[in-house]
Amino acid sequence: MIGLSLAIGVHNLFLALVAVLFIVLALIGFVLIYGFYRYRVQNRINVWTRYIDMKITEAIVNGSHEDLDESVFNRLMKRSSFRSLFLERLVASEKNFSGVAHVEIRNLFVKYQLHLEALKRLNQRKSYMIIGGIQELTAMEAREFLPEIERFLHYKYANVYHEAQYAMVALKGFEGFNFLKTFSKPISDWQQLRLLNSIVNIPDTGTEQVMEWLDSQNTTVVVFTLKLIRKFQLFAFYDRVKECLYHQEVKVRVQAVRTLQTLEGFSTVDDLIESYDSQPQEIQLEIVKVLKAAKDSRFVEFFKTQLSNHTLASIRIIAAEALIALGLKDYLIELINNQETSEELILIVKHAMQVKRW
Repeated sequence: MIGLSLAIGVHNLFLALVAVLFIVLALIGFVLIYGFYRYRVQNRINVWTRYIDMKITEAIVNGSHEDLDESVFNRLMKRSSFRSLFLERLVASEKNFSGVAHVEIRNLFVKYQLHLEALKRLNQRKSYMIIGGIQELTAMEAREFLPEIERFLHYKYANVYHEAQYAMVALKGFEGFNFLKTFSKPISDWQQLRLLNSIVNIPDTGTEQVMEWLDSQNTTVVVFTLKLIRKFQLFAFYDRVKECLYHQEVKVRVQAVRTLQTLEGFSTVDDLIESYDSQPQEIQLEIVKVLKAAKDSRFVEFFKTQLSNHTLASIRIIAAEALIALGLKDYLIELINNQETSEELILIVKHAMQVKRW
């Protein structure tokens, strides 16, 4: 009986080992087959890439009307994966060329109707596919498809509507900012920077739109508009920017101070001083920075007051640095040596003098 049980146990163990061996061999086989498949796919992509690059080079050198193995190329163009790769290579090449070369790349895009691949991406559900399609149409300056891009301006995902915004401005210039009038979603700092860098001028007819954006209920639109005014130094908006010093949002007030510094006029520092006491500490800090940069001796007493009485250490430090810049280092030394001066104030002054020295 014991021998029979032992034999059954050995048999079951043998079957288990065989099963494990079979599974291991199956996994090895799967890995080998998959690896071979990936090798063939990558090899095909490499061959296609070289062929496409030759096509692009030929077009740039001799013009897109000069065809390299057109029959073979047309046969490959029937494959969606090849068309997709061709479009990707055109977009990548576009970044490296300008002038006539850029025109020839664009001609290839039109000739082989690659807009169909980009539009196909716009109809996908995945965000990265939609973004890719928008980027491709933008890179190829396909303005005729702006209506297709425009429908993503109010998309539910920020990365998609940000790309649509950039495309509108890149392809339409200042007119592409029309979405700001009714836009209610946040515009990130990074997106604001992209939009600012994509515009090279503001037409004379743009005054009315800029004024409307400053009245927007969307705080990020107002912030962006102030940055736009600052970039192009739109002095005509000085009084309107000054009103933003009293905006309900601190972020807007910060940009208003910085914009007024750029639009500096005879009354700028006086306007900032006038609003100073009613401002929160964050805005007071921005104002003190501007006044320090102005190096105006009229505000010596103001800096002395801030150094002695303000509760925010960073403002007191800037006030001390401003006094040094105005040639009042001896006053600060006397302050340090005065026995009635608090230890905190001595440390602040010493810190300012140390920073200024270096």
